Amino acid sequence: NDIPWQIMIEVEPRCNLNCLYCFNRNGFARKERSPASLKTSVVKNIIDEMARLKIPSIRFTGGEPLLRPDIYELLEYAKSKDLNVTVNSNGILIDETAAKKMNGLADQVLISIQGTGKTGDKAVGKTGATQAKIKAISNLQKFANKTKILTATVLWSGMMENNGNELDKIHDLIKNIGGISRWHLCRCIPEKKELYH
Repeated sequence: NDIPWQIMIEVEPRCNLNCLYCFNRNGFARKERSPASLKTSVVKNIIDEMARLKIPSIRFTGGEPLLRPDIYELLEYAKSKDLNVTVNSNGILIDETAAKKMNGLADQVLISIQGTGKTGDKAVGKTGATQAKIKAISNLQKFANKTKILTATVLWSGMMENNGNELDKIHDLIKNIGGISRWHLCRCIPEKKELYH
């Protein structure tokens, strides 16, 4: 009864965004620590141990896990062990090719949506990021019909401006996109490094 139902592995410290509230950047993935990605063999050993212990679900996260050149190999390996596979991604790298590769390898893909329009772009430090995330969801809907799409929103100060109006806008955006199985609201994250302990 004490076996967990899911193991989350931060397989990649690097990221292609620069989110204001990123706890990894202020924690395990700090530049001065220069962490390396886990070796392929290490991740596969973890998957083997999960299968042995009958832990049913694995979540690949980071950083951005799609920056790993071996990510599809790892997804395939996890599926070969009959694990339920989730990928946490910012969505920027999910083009048609990536969506096709994920089909059947990722049971769920969770894409973070931190705001709409310029507010969303500001949150993640990249102009056009919000539209890229919407396109990623569209690619998954078209080319990965075996994969459920989840979204998540980290509560950060920018979305609480104007009486929290941005949160309503995110809700409406997700509703209008359609086909999203679940929307997670995540913990508040402070934006200043000095607030981390």
